[in-house]
Amino acid sequence: MEADAVYVSTDRTGRYLLAAYMLPGMVTVHPIGADGAAHGPPIARRAMDLYAHCIATDPSNRYAFVPHVAPTDAVYQFLFDEDTGRLTPNPAPRIETPPGHGPRHLAFHPDLDVVYANDEQSSSVTVYRLDTAGGALEAAQTLSTLPGDGFAGQNSTATVRVHPTGKAVYVSKRGHDSLAAFAVEPGTGLLSPFGNAPTEAVPRPIAVEPDGNFLFAGSDHTGRLTSYRIDARGALEPLEVYDVGMWVSWVLPVKLGG
Repeated sequence: MEADAVYVSTDRTGRYLLAAYMLPGMVTVHPIGADGAAHGPPIARRAMDLYAHCIATDPSNRYAFVPHVAPTDAVYQFLFDEDTGRLTPNPAPRIETPPGHGPRHLAFHPDLDVVYANDEQSSSVTVYRLDTAGGALEAAQTLSTLPGDGFAGQNSTATVRVHPTGKAVYVSKRGHDSLAAFAVEPGTGLLSPFGNAPTEAVPRPIAVEPDGNFLFAGSDHTGRLTSYRIDARGALEPLEVYDVGMWVSWVLPVKLGG
């Protein structure tokens, strides 16, 4: 490829590797072989606006979404064919966000037709309803990830994650250097904030381990990984800090065995 992907994910079958490219602004799909490797050339390639920052398929694997940070400020919407790996623009091809909003990453609720996006430039998190009949998103709620204590420094959000039970949502914040935690309202998926946990400087990747007992956050500037215990509500308790080396670009907890 003539460009470097900033985000990769697999579809829900694990048969395709999907990639998003900020520059020149595009997404690709590669088949994954029996050897577990992605093979080329891409079977799907879609050009779009600058700063495509993520691509993910919904739980049904029928739709794919591509958020773009500012100045594009939009989420592109595709129909995804899991038999061929092809991407087709949705009849509603994109949903616009307010200027300077910057949807960056997406996370799907495990049980509800709800998608969460962290908004990079506006330091917020947005709840979207997913129309499972047509594959279109509709914004339902936007909340600030910053505490109400008058923080006036520069900040941007990096990653959003949903607890495996769907009870909480977490967003990493670069500048405020913390993780915002939100309680999820049962049945609606709407959010209410319940605190911030401190991190190492400039936290970028975060991940919740599969059992939902611990969260890990990687620092962009210190090469350290911070661990947190997740309590019954979903709130975070800081635990240990580990030196893992520069740069911490991704965190992926894996549960092995039964």
